[in-house]
Amino acid sequence: MSQFEFKRTADDGNVLEAARARVDLLFHEYDTVFVSFSGGKDSTAVFNLCLEAAIRLNRLPLLTIFFDEEAIAPDTEDYVRRVSQMPEVDLRWYCVPLRHRNGAAMDSGYWFPWASEDKHLWVRDLPPEAITEIEGLDLDTDEHRAPIDELVPYVVGPEYGRTAAVLGIRAQESLTRLKAVSVSSRLHNWITPPWKTAPWIVKAYPVYDWTTSDVWTAPKKLGWDYNRYYDILEMMGVGHASQRCAPPYGDEPLRGLHEWHEAYPELWDKMVDRVPGAAAASRYANTELYGAYGPFVLGKDQTPQERIREIIDQHTDNEMRVAAARSVQGLIRFHYKKVEDPILISSRHPLTGVSWRILAKAAQTADLKKRIMASLAPGYNKYEKFKVRYAKEAQELRDQGASWLPKRIPILDDPEGTHVAPRSTTDI
Repeated sequence: MSQFEFKRTADDGNVLEAARARVDLLFHEYDTVFVSFSGGKDSTAVFNLCLEAAIRLNRLPLLTIFFDEEAIAPDTEDYVRRVSQMPEVDLRWYCVPLRHRNGAAMDSGYWFPWASEDKHLWVRDLPPEAITEIEGLDLDTDEHRAPIDELVPYVVGPEYGRTAAVLGIRAQESLTRLKAVSVSSRLHNWITPPWKTAPWIVKAYPVYDWTTSDVWTAPKKLGWDYNRYYDILEMMGVGHASQRCAPPYGDEPLRGLHEWHEAYPELWDKMVDRVPGAAAASRYANTELYGAYGPFVLGKDQTPQERIREIIDQHTDNEMRVAAARSVQGLIRFHYKKVEDPILISSRHPLTGVSWRILAKAAQTADLKKRIMASLAPGYNKYEKFKVRYAKEAQELRDQGASWLPKRIPILDDPEGTHVAPRSTTDI
């Protein structure tokens, strides 16, 4: 665990003091404050901060919502159980078939933890605390199976009054999360506007400015309990920034699926059999077979557009196929809204960050969490070396006679940008 002090903030306080002030504000401003708890390190931080405030402000018990995702570590279950047994806490333990992304197989885009039809494949037995039904939803049908965000309003309804859902979102972890707390027009940038589908609920991110070091400093200095799964990952040599306790089947967590073989060998056979493609992904998730570091290769006389369509068509699930096409189209529109330069195979455009290799990743994963889009912030790379790299590849492709390139390339032919190049055909 980290032994560093909490990082200083611009107002000469520290992030711990700032987070405590934010949580106090939530309890004063909202009728209900609940913690969205996963058992992970970040939700551990917000849980303990909220519990401190609830005790101090006489707002007990602290409502805590846990959606059990089935394929979780035994240590995660043990930790959540310890939290649930605290007398100051009202923890509601939902074991319902959420809709989760399955990044292990393109012909099976989603999987559903605790789905009754997959009971023979469940990784764990149903815990005794489990709540298996949600009023107003028929969870035996795919129509009512949804991500956590869409289920929360059924769990915490309008009868709770103005409600703040507290989440352990930190800007350091991704550009997507940074954008979530970067809206300067809001009085409190760490509180979102009310949900459109549930206008009584806002999301709050009181530890948005914490670093990974801060997250691990807190349990050590303040004596908080935490998930012992992290100790196992530490002993395995997994770096703090890479440690995750979520199910390992999503597009990004899939890279760590193999770690379960070493961490929990008694669960390994169940883990690799739980979702289609997991057995193969445990071996090849970090190779180009699953889009990791792989080049974007065209067939003979094939255009990038044709290759992208091939990747999209590999999705046998129609919903995933549509989502992949929309993701690719959105990235293309993003690019051409900002520049007239063509999209190249490997080199990201220095101002948009888009390349056909990036588009191929979007076609494969559908970018359901918008992480690819979030990484392509305006001015992705303005450094001269990236402009040179883009120009070099553009010249090489033109010399090779790439028929899908426009005849004029502004970055090569018109350094001053006075001419507009015709766009290549990019509709997918």
